[in-house]
Amino acid sequence: MAIAGLSLCVFLALHIQSKWKTVQAGQQRLLSLQQSLARQQERQLPSRREDIPAERANAVNQAVSQLNLPWRDVLDALELATPGSIALLSMEPDAVKRTLKCVAEARDGEAMLAYLEQLKRAEFFDSVVLLRHELVEKDPGKPIRFQFDAHWPMAKP
Repeated sequence: MAIAGLSLCVFLALHIQSKWKTVQAGQQRLLSLQQSLARQQERQLPSRREDIPAERANAVNQAVSQLNLPWRDVLDALELATPGSIALLSMEPDAVKRTLKCVAEARDGEAMLAYLEQLKRAEFFDSVVLLRHELVEKDPGKPIRFQFDAHWPMAKP
């Protein structure tokens, strides 16, 4: 019985030693692969920093400033101030100057002036300026088409 137990212990020791060598070989292979991957990633990284041309940087900055335009506030202020008798035809925002150039139509001069006064009283805009106006003769209702700039102040932090 002792010989059988001793034989079993020797067999288990040899088996454990074999498995240990397999585990160590696997760890060595893993380490080798990690080092190889690290070397490969180092080669793929750009070796020098590329400068962005000023024109491209300015274009990106301008696009970002347009995206940062306070659209919700601008549209809310216009919606609150615009009665049903005014038709907004176009809006061109300029985020750098913080202005909104609009073209609109009113049924008459009184409606146009009342609308511009309403915009001036809006809390969002700090100035509204009529740029030009004209009577649209071709339209049967002969509305007045006008263009104005609305300026909003710097955003408060």
